[in-house]
Amino acid sequence: MQGVDQSLADRERRRLERGVLKRSSSPERATTATRSSSGLGAGDEEENGGDDGRDADFVPSAGISAQSACSPKRRRTPIMTPAVAAALDRTRISDRTAVHLFTAVHGADATPARSTVRRHRRSAREKMAKEIKAEMTVNVPAVPLIIHWNGKLVEGMAGEGIASDLPILVSGDGIQKLLMVPKLAAGTGVLTGQAVYDAAKEWDLVDNIIGMCFDTTVSNTGLKEGACVHIMKHVKRNLLHFACRHHVLELVVGAFTVCFGPSSGPEIQLFKRFVKWWPLANQASSKPLDDPVDGADKIIATCHALLKEKQPRDDYREMVQLTIIVLGGEVEANIRKPGAYHRARWMAKVIYTLKITLFREEFALTKHEKRELIRFTTFIVTTYVEPWMSAHCSTSAPATDLALLKALAAYRDKEIGRASGKVMARHMWYVSEELVGLSLFDEATVVEEKRASVSAMQQRLGEKNPPRRADVALDAVEQRSLASFATTNSVGLVTALGPVTISQRRSGRVVGRDDYTTARRRARHLRVVNDFAERGVALISAFCGAITRDEEQRQHLLQVVERHRALYPCAK
Repeated sequence: MQGVDQSLADRERRRLERGVLKRSSSPERATTATRSSSGLGAGDEEENGGDDGRDADFVPSAGISAQSACSPKRRRTPIMTPAVAAALDRTRISDRTAVHLFTAVHGADATPARSTVRRHRRSAREKMAKEIKAEMTVNVPAVPLIIHWNGKLVEGMAGEGIASDLPILVSGDGIQKLLMVPKLAAGTGVLTGQAVYDAAKEWDLVDNIIGMCFDTTVSNTGLKEGACVHIMKHVKRNLLHFACRHHVLELVVGAFTVCFGPSSGPEIQLFKRFVKWWPLANQASSKPLDDPVDGADKIIATCHALLKEKQPRDDYREMVQLTIIVLGGEVEANIRKPGAYHRARWMAKVIYTLKITLFREEFALTKHEKRELIRFTTFIVTTYVEPWMSAHCSTSAPATDLALLKALAAYRDKEIGRASGKVMARHMWYVSEELVGLSLFDEATVVEEKRASVSAMQQRLGEKNPPRRADVALDAVEQRSLASFATTNSVGLVTALGPVTISQRRSGRVVGRDDYTTARRRARHLRVVNDFAERGVALISAFCGAITRDEEQRQHLLQVVERHRALYPCAK
């Protein structure tokens, strides 16, 4: 009998044991592999309180069977990219809704938990906001900027009551940027000034700020407690005052009260009646003014030229179209259904008046109402529309304002002309000693006027602390020229736009050639209307309480949405 080879038997036994262990562990390994390769794994841990932060990216992936547990890993495609996160924010899609979208697109096996979606969106939002701020710092090393702000009362979150959101933005030399939207306990000049300065400081733009654009409310323009005063105290230097020209012209249209009297409530009853009547209106029955208007053909031609330009708001375009129709011209557009008519809406008085005038033969009006409608409409189309539509142009602002004041002083309806003229005379910001220099960059201003202004800048000594608004007597405005407002203080605006040399040349140039080109470009990019800030108000209104209630995340959200809107203005 042969002996047993003990060494060989031991090797065989160990081989069999390894096979048994391998077969028994395969299902467990396959299950583990399936769980770890699924996009749900980290999210499930978070839902159960076991999150350890290991789900850096969640990806779509089909479950891996036990038979393929040891197969090579496939390349995984991330779901939550920065572009996806920004699109979700822009469209105000909540985290829960995003989960449903991911499920529909990638299937249930690739769907992350809501908390995972939330965390990745917060992280992407913060990263993009930091990148936006870094880009801004690099792009504006020496660009002169204007800082804008405009308060908005909103409902506070979580029962906090009414709060004041303050969009703060900057513009200049092709730059338009929202900085932040802080919440204020009240819209006082002190708090507003501090918030505006803090925003400029946080973005490292204090040295770039050369001026402020604001609505002409007392909280902004007060001599002691206005926001403008406090901002200048913080920056420790003088800043140019660019009062919103549209806001000033809104005050000028107060001639409506001269015609129809004051209203006791927020609604204008004549407009309210017109809205109720509108379903009965027949577009074909609209009728232009009966009496011919001086210069009607020129006004119609100007309005047609304006329609070829891109307008920032639809109601601007609508006003121009209605002006053409009222004067007897033709446009390829129907008269629109009346919109909001509360007093807070810009241009409501103008647009409603033009529409009611067109339907004055069908819409029930008293003799007094019909007479006053025609009176106010004539004022709008002959005197008001063109200055309003050119209000955004900074370089023509001095000439436009002076021409408007002269037109109001000479207006044939003395009651309307004097009432509107008094308002305009109190808001001659752009012919002040500081801002009249804008006319040097206006192509429509004749060379002789520019030379006279340059001469005054060199010879007429200005006051130490000149008034922000020029003092113009309505009865004596006809004799005033732009040069009559210029002093040595007017040079400050020109030098703020770049290192320039004021000089008189026979060729008509009033500034050194290279310097003039740079300064003129920057002057033309100055935003002298606060429509820009109004869009900031619209942004916070749309996202008030949406997506997040965390204040820091809210600021990041607004930055991301603004950038996404700039990159993709529409869905086309």
